[in-house]
Amino acid sequence: MNKKRIKIGCLLFSIILLISLTGCTKSENSIVTSITNFSLESYQERIVSDRNSLKEVRNIILDNETKKKQCNNFDFSECDFSEFPDITDVSVFSNSYRGMTEQEALDLIGNWLKSIGKSEFENIKQQIFVISESYSLDETKEYPYCYRTISEQTPKFSAGDAVFCDTSDFYIMIDSNGIQSVSDGKIAKYLKREYAHVDVNHENYDIEETGTLEEMGSKEYSLIVGTLSVFEGADLVTKHFEQKNFIPCQNEMKLEVVEVRVLRFGDVYGYDYLVRRVYKNVPFAYWDTGYFYVDQGYMPEGDIIHAFVVDDTGVSAFVTGTSPSTILTPLYTDDKIINLDNALNILYEKLAKQLSVKVDTVDFVYMPFSFSESEKLTDIVSFPCWEFKGINTRKNEKICIYVDALTGDVRYYTMQNDE
Repeated sequence: MNKKRIKIGCLLFSIILLISLTGCTKSENSIVTSITNFSLESYQERIVSDRNSLKEVRNIILDNETKKKQCNNFDFSECDFSEFPDITDVSVFSNSYRGMTEQEALDLIGNWLKSIGKSEFENIKQQIFVISESYSLDETKEYPYCYRTISEQTPKFSAGDAVFCDTSDFYIMIDSNGIQSVSDGKIAKYLKREYAHVDVNHENYDIEETGTLEEMGSKEYSLIVGTLSVFEGADLVTKHFEQKNFIPCQNEMKLEVVEVRVLRFGDVYGYDYLVRRVYKNVPFAYWDTGYFYVDQGYMPEGDIIHAFVVDDTGVSAFVTGTSPSTILTPLYTDDKIINLDNALNILYEKLAKQLSVKVDTVDFVYMPFSFSESEKLTDIVSFPCWEFKGINTRKNEKICIYVDALTGDVRYYTMQNDE
């Protein structure tokens, strides 16, 4: 099987942009006119007839607890089945940008600086730099001065441009969807770094432990300032994003904490929370950093949102892949889906001969995929899917499998297992 090896999350979207221009997304406008290599008509033709109402699907899961046993090379003996969400319909979504102007970006930076008590830096136009493929970096100058300032280069957000300001006191990056990443400088100051941007690469931190919020919530660590439990830190993250002051989300979109990584900074610690979107009670699939392998022909685009807490005042920094401000537009909506039993049968039929999986979790999610290498946000489509996460024991690798809840299409990717 021909597979691609790709590394995600070394520095996430924001830092990738700062080092090279390969991560810039492009769109002529915020309206989706076409999606590369995806046909809605063809998709609708593949929708299967053997589906159940959402109420029936919910009752089937609650009544069955779904066969926690080993069957056809899939072991569910220790699997955690998430409760099916309370929903009335599911959709297939396209993505579009919220939109941004130069003045809106400048106002956003100024307002954010005031919110973190650094209004003295408000007039920093000469320190705001533009990331754009329309000009070449000045290789005679060091970062960040190799970029043109906003006074020298007018950003065209609709063409994929972004702006950033990176000092020892704070960091912020803005693109067409608004804030992509920020840092109030606390982590950089403690680590005595020259610049405040936040690196989320595993290799650059000592990780004390990692786990789900349920597993680790009651644990406490001494942070850069004070002591805080994992649950208390997660509550600060939730409140931060609920305010939506700087991360506007469309109606019925919220963010939730799902995992935490405890980082060790010498004698103290910090919390790195993994956050995902939830739309109308259905969570989006998410992933962490590392190398992953995927069949050619599609690319998983799961959520990557990290929020950092290092004291009891709130979120010190966050970094996003797909912005929570992304606008979702339904391409197709239905109130019937493939039930879990039938999804399992599809799984067995299509993958049992080539995989042997110890399944850890089963969930119902929206999973975004793209079908080209364009790197355009507008080429991403989100599908309602049954998600199966676990370990492919034949190769000792993490695996995430998605069965489309309308068509029965099966897609998966694998990741290195460091445990």
